[in-house]
Amino acid sequence: MSKTQKLLKISDLTLDLDLYPRIKTAWLTVYQYAEAMKAGSVFPAVTVGKLKGKLFLVDGWHRVEARKLLKEEYIEAIVKQYEGKREMFVDAVRLNSVHGRRLSVQEMVRIMYKLEKWHFEPEKIAEIIKVPVDKIEMFRVRTIIGPNGKPLFLKAITAKAGIDQSVNQGLFNVSSVANLLEQLVLMLENEMLVLDDEKVKELAIKVYSLLQERLGLLVKT
Repeated sequence: MSKTQKLLKISDLTLDLDLYPRIKTAWLTVYQYAEAMKAGSVFPAVTVGKLKGKLFLVDGWHRVEARKLLKEEYIEAIVKQYEGKREMFVDAVRLNSVHGRRLSVQEMVRIMYKLEKWHFEPEKIAEIIKVPVDKIEMFRVRTIIGPNGKPLFLKAITAKAGIDQSVNQGLFNVSSVANLLEQLVLMLENEMLVLDDEKVKELAIKVYSLLQERLGLLVKT
């Protein structure tokens, strides 16, 4: 596979979510990367795949988002030529598995589902996502098809826990409730919550009201 390193314009990159192994980028990681970049830290080049005349971001989503947060237009990239998206996705998984935040179970379930759709054998899937072959079946049952016909990737077998399976678990991207609240506090303390956005303002008011209710802080009249 041929590859070259060059400076690319970020706006020329295609960020295809179907090629991203993770559920979504973590805003806190993006913020921390941006702060480190401002302080002069040097980050590795991102990996970009060239396919049919387009440049797809294969690895380095948080680094790209951090550069965008800093209003920068260019990023150093290693450009590889790929034969197809199948090969590109496998490379993205392998690269994401060796650095940054460890892939979550939910993310591995999603990856396994995509690889099975591409007719990968269980042994090959186990090698790509780095889990024992006997865990593949355990992961398989964590995929359910929702009412809209699209797959939902569960963190756990929620039926046993009595949790409503209609809840989109893909929205949850934290390891614990404490971690989620720590992130919220950090956003508020650093004035990172953009309250002039109507959707954000609406959600913030809802969180405020629900916390008052749950903590018994509502003033009774």
